[in-house]
Amino acid sequence: MTISSPPLPERIEGPDGLVIRRWLNADIPAMAELITSSLEHLRPWMAWADREPLSDDRRRRMFRRWDAYWAAGRGAVYGVLLDGQLIGGCALHRRVGPGGLDIGYWLGRDHVGRGHATRICRALTATAFALDDVTFLEISHEATNESSAAVARRLGFDLVAERSTAEVTTWRLDKR
Repeated sequence: MTISSPPLPERIEGPDGLVIRRWLNADIPAMAELITSSLEHLRPWMAWADREPLSDDRRRRMFRRWDAYWAAGRGAVYGVLLDGQLIGGCALHRRVGPGGLDIGYWLGRDHVGRGHATRICRALTATAFALDDVTFLEISHEATNESSAAVARRLGFDLVAERSTAEVTTWRLDKR
């Protein structure tokens, strides 16, 4: 028997003009531009970047899959806007066990090093822990991605696993 979870929030308002919301078909051109201009920055860290650039039609199909994923309560894939400009994407996934959510995020190359990833993850953390069924969060990243490790440390996540075979580091934060 599969237990379904309610869909995650469609939109999250962060501080200082930060908006995290589900992707819209109207975002396709901006998403394509941001990813294409950031491919060399994204490829070392994001496996999906090797499949880029996608056609608009493939991106629309991907958005439909993400809509079904959200409606089934399995997670949510979001665009991140700052003052109305697309700067990256993020996600909450129910794939780390009962009570848990996995946080994922990426930024366009011109938006790194400005504290945006920390602000995004802080907003996702607050939103997730406001849900009754969420008791812990995880962030996993390539072991050599020191920027992502710094985000997890800043937010109080504890290092729980370094898997050298997969070269993945996992951090965990329990609801207090």
